[in-house]
Amino acid sequence: MRECLEETELAVEVERLVMTGVLGPIRYPNGDVCSFVDHVFRCHVTGGRAGTGDRENTAVRWFGVDTLPADIDPVVVRRIRVAVENPREVVLAGRYPEYA
Repeated sequence: MRECLEETELAVEVERLVMTGVLGPIRYPNGDVCSFVDHVFRCHVTGGRAGTGDRENTAVRWFGVDTLPADIDPVVVRRIRVAVENPREVVLAGRYPEYA
C-alpha cells in the first residue's frame, strides 16, 4: 500500500491475496543473482489523485486489460490478469517459467 501511494499518489486498500509465486533466479548485469517471493494483491483505490509521486515514473495512466501496452513484461501482464479475474482460490504460480 505504501509503495502504491509513493509511486502513484493513490491510497489503496487490499481486498485479498490473489497470486503468489517465485520469481528468479534473475542474473543482473553486474553478476548479482537474486530470487524473489512474489505476492499479487487485489486492491481498490480509497483516495488520492493519480500522479507521479516519485522520480521512477513519468506518468500514471489507466488501461483496459486487453489494451495494455505491448512492452509490458509478460509476467506483469499475467499478474494483472489474475488480479482482475479475481479467482476464488489463491493462484500458486510456482516458479514463473519466463524466468526459469
